[in-house]
Amino acid sequence: RGYWRHQLFYNCFGPFGKPFLVDVLAPHVLMDLEFFDVTGPEMEVMASVSGYTAHSIGSRNLDAGVSGDLNGDNINEAVIPTEDGKGLVGIQIRQPSNSTSE
Repeated sequence: RGYWRHQLFYNCFGPFGKPFLVDVLAPHVLMDLEFFDVTGPEMEVMASVSGYTAHSIGSRNLDAGVSGDLNGDNINEAVIPTEDGKGLVGIQIRQPSNSTSE
């Protein structure tokens, strides 16, 4: 079954500065934040975490996220709304073993 992927960022995430394409798979249904490695011949999901969206249903603002080193630790975060839309969370890739941290 095909789901809409809301592409959000292309930035370096993680301790090695590797660029990732970040999306939310089915922002109103599955709400999976995914980090794709796009440096090889095929895109590959390197990390994912559920429970986050890219925007609220019916919102005109489809760009409700930001990426950057917002906490000063030299690792970029993907900052996006929580599933209920009442908060924001910053998510980093911390280890190359498909781990994420909030």
